[in-house]
Parts: sequence; C-alpha cells; structure tokens
Amino acid sequence: MLTFAQLEQAVVGSDRKLIKTPKDRRKKQTGLGRGRNTNLVVTMKAFEKGEDLLAAFKAFVHGRLDKSEPEDKAA
Repeated sequence: MLTFAQLEQAVVGSDRKLIKTPKDRRKKQTGLGRGRNTNLVVTMKAFEKGEDLLAAFKAFVHGRLDKSEPEDKAA
C-alpha cells in the first residue's frame, strides 16, 4: 500500500533518480494511517489507475520466497 502511495507522489530528480518520501513519513500523512479505511481508499485509487496491488504484493512475496530458498534442496 505505502509503495503505491510513495510512487504516487514521487518526482524525478535532476540526476534522473526517483525521489520518494520515505514510508515512515508517508504513513503519518493524513489519509494514510493504519486501518481498513486506508486500505480500501488506497486500493481503490490504485484500481482506478489500473494498478493491481494484490498482484504486486503476491509478486513481492514470491520474490522474497525465492531469495530465501536454499540453492540445493537435496537432503
């Protein structure tokens, strides 16, 4: 959720790098506090912009699981 909110307000710097407000600051902004209402509002905003937050989250988790699995599974 916060990643989408970060990217929503990100800007490109003169060095062409993406400048994002850190998540710890973003979650303190009005409308981004903890709770179901925030989840619903941010999810609907993303949906309206064609973003699938569930798919993005699943890809993130899958990527993290792939990195944590040992190279050789032989026991």
